[in-house]
Amino acid sequence: MLTTYAMLEEIQKRIDYLKLKEIEYKKANNVSGRLNAKTRRQELQRLEETICEKYAVEKKADGIETL
Repeated sequence: MLTTYAMLEEIQKRIDYLKLKEIEYKKANNVSGRLNAKTRRQELQRLEETICEKYAVEKKADGIETL
């Protein structure tokens, strides 16, 4: 089973990947692909925020720390 930090790191990797895909689709003028990537990214960001609230974890620019 993944620890909270491992889950948050994996979610952040996926968010970063979706940001790149969103930019790629925007450059290719692929509206549906861009919106799909944006929606999935936003869902992951909400999940990340929920996990941080539940486990009293604070996101920082240089990493994650407990409160």
